[in-house]
Amino acid sequence: MRKGDLLHIAISFCLGIAATYFSWWLLALLLLYLFFFCLQQRRTVFLTIIFFLFGCIYIFIFDANNVTKFTEADGEHIVGEIISIIDIDGDKVSFTIKTSGEKLVVQYFMSSNTETQQAKELFPGAKCIWSGRLKKPSYPTNLYAFNYNQYLYHQKIHWVYELNALPTSCKQSKTIFTKLQQFRQSGMTLIQEEIPTPASSFIIALLFGERKFIEENTLTAYQKLGIVHLLAISGLHVGVLTGFLFYICVRVGITRERALKLLLLFLPFYVIIAGAAPSVIRASCMTGFVLIFMLQKRRLLAVDAIGLACIVLLIINPYFLFHVGFQLSFSVSLALLLSTKIIQAAKSSFVRVLLVSFIAQLASFPIIIYHFYEISLWSFLLNTIYVPFYSLFILPLSFIIFILCILGGGYLSAIFPFMQWPLTVMNDLAIYLADVPFGHLSFGKPQLLMVCIFYTIIIALFYYIETGNRKRIIIIFSLLCVLCFGQLNSGYFTSYGKVIVIDIGQGTAIVVKLPYGQGTFLIDTGGEIPFEKEEWRKRRNEFHSGQQILLPLLKAEGVRTLDKLIITHGHYDHFGNAEVLWDSLNVKETVVPFTFGRDELEEQFIEDAMKQNVPIRYVRSGESWKVGKYVFRILMPDVMYENKNNDSIAILTELGGLTWLFTGDMEKEAEEKLLNLYPSLSADVLLIAHHGSATSTTEPFLQAVNPNIGIISVGRKNRYGHPDVEVLQRLHDEKVRIFRTDENGAIFYKFTTRSGTFSTVLP
Repeated sequence: MRKGDLLHIAISFCLGIAATYFSWWLLALLLLYLFFFCLQQRRTVFLTIIFFLFGCIYIFIFDANNVTKFTEADGEHIVGEIISIIDIDGDKVSFTIKTSGEKLVVQYFMSSNTETQQAKELFPGAKCIWSGRLKKPSYPTNLYAFNYNQYLYHQKIHWVYELNALPTSCKQSKTIFTKLQQFRQSGMTLIQEEIPTPASSFIIALLFGERKFIEENTLTAYQKLGIVHLLAISGLHVGVLTGFLFYICVRVGITRERALKLLLLFLPFYVIIAGAAPSVIRASCMTGFVLIFMLQKRRLLAVDAIGLACIVLLIINPYFLFHVGFQLSFSVSLALLLSTKIIQAAKSSFVRVLLVSFIAQLASFPIIIYHFYEISLWSFLLNTIYVPFYSLFILPLSFIIFILCILGGGYLSAIFPFMQWPLTVMNDLAIYLADVPFGHLSFGKPQLLMVCIFYTIIIALFYYIETGNRKRIIIIFSLLCVLCFGQLNSGYFTSYGKVIVIDIGQGTAIVVKLPYGQGTFLIDTGGEIPFEKEEWRKRRNEFHSGQQILLPLLKAEGVRTLDKLIITHGHYDHFGNAEVLWDSLNVKETVVPFTFGRDELEEQFIEDAMKQNVPIRYVRSGESWKVGKYVFRILMPDVMYENKNNDSIAILTELGGLTWLFTGDMEKEAEEKLLNLYPSLSADVLLIAHHGSATSTTEPFLQAVNPNIGIISVGRKNRYGHPDVEVLQRLHDEKVRIFRTDENGAIFYKFTTRSGTFSTVLP
């Protein structure tokens, strides 16, 4: 084979898998690829077509065999062996077991602190009799949400096994795999015991590939700034480790040939110890191939090594292609390898670092905005600072500290401060910069076709930079800038609008986006009332609907500015996530009822808004605002009621040919007053008040408004019993079509000027 043939084959293999799984228009992309890069090499063209077809067939067969042997009735008693580390997170313990050739994710929620010690006694390789029940992994209930079901499916896991109790006795398996897993778990435990945070959490991430121990605000900051890749085990880690071990072997008198063979034997073990993430396997495979060729005294080009590693990984598991770590690892590594001449041509080391950072950012840009919807403007500069800091300082020091921990902790007190203080400073800097409001650009989630177009242009740009064609470089770069501008402002070119009733749990959050970027409004934010927990029950990263549901959805929709944040009334489940929005988005105006500020909770809300320089507008019945052809009328409140729910803002508007009535949490008294104020009130779509409570949506009100569609925002298995059976019966009697977030997930209405279509996330 010629130089680069393995790379062409790997790309065609990837396209074959993607074409089968996503869309056959990727076949056209393959033909385009062949035309530009392989046309002069007929043999390469033939091989790429063969591997494209092989990729199509392979993923089809692999997918067809990814099935479960179990049913829900099979889970009462199961004999299985633990094949992962034991994750104890507050009152939750989770791990993976293997039984009858199939993997299951095990979860158990501990009822007392004494069970924590029992959970700590579990270990990889323990073969136990488990008692519990099987349930299907959850599907996403919101647009753009993490698909846990698919995540497990790609690991060939089809069930979550919920335990009734932890086992009292287990047998021990003594395979090499379980011994390595035990070493991994004991190594992380040792670091946590010997080294205080934050250093311990970063050492665990760098050596064992586990980032879950890093504090949430620090990890979020690294992600927002585009430097989280530094905390993933990559080629740098494998290179440092193998280089160090090779040096030790040679120094103790082992021949170079035998040292290379020992390293080849070591790499598979290291993959398991480091967590077997795609980036780890990729780096280890590439290193392994280079070592094999060195043993044969032959040279393997880096581009061919990365192509061969890609093929091997996808044969092991073709689902790796859909893993963001795999995509980033290969795209960035390949871009840097293909740009070696450009980087080496730089005259100074500082310019080389800048070039490496720029190339890495450019190569990862389409993947980052596809998965995370935004990029950091600080990323380019920070990578030039943080990459050397981690590569030359933190990573080598992490290995040294871990070795000292194994040897008994000697000299730790002398060495550890050299890591702790600078790491704390760099983490504080990252957290500070992540909170700077102008430091990020939200592009929204691009279509897959747009991602492919981005990469086609980026590849062409690299090609013409290498050939030195300045005229075409300017043209291609200008085209790239135009596409970025188009994606950044895609909302202004979109002829349709959206109403999204978010599945926010037991609360309300409704997004209204008007066509052509005329305006974006958010009616309520949702929010969970915080309850105090016992210390042992607290999770590392507690769930927050604002951070994990509301904000990602808005970013995926490309929302950078909220024209109005409308808080219908002063209950926490309607405004609890407002602070998250003020910190992350440009909120032009917050709208509240004129009665707002009647208690300490509402007063604190007003004070927080003032601190964020967000203007507050107090509204009452009879007011309105207009955006283009769209008019939003405030129908309520008219007076201050004793019950805060009746102070809710009620909004009437027309969207997509339908009249919408948003009612907040208003109850019977306010409904009666509303009908008195507006006797001819009617609506096609009614947002059912107070999550379907029995105190709202009375029969006279329902008959007067006469909606065709009723939407209920309500949490699953909520403790209030919402929606009430009588309310559902009244809706049924009036022949109202019901959508519920607890059953349908998020509900969204895509509309043009005259019409629209309702859809739900869950069928």
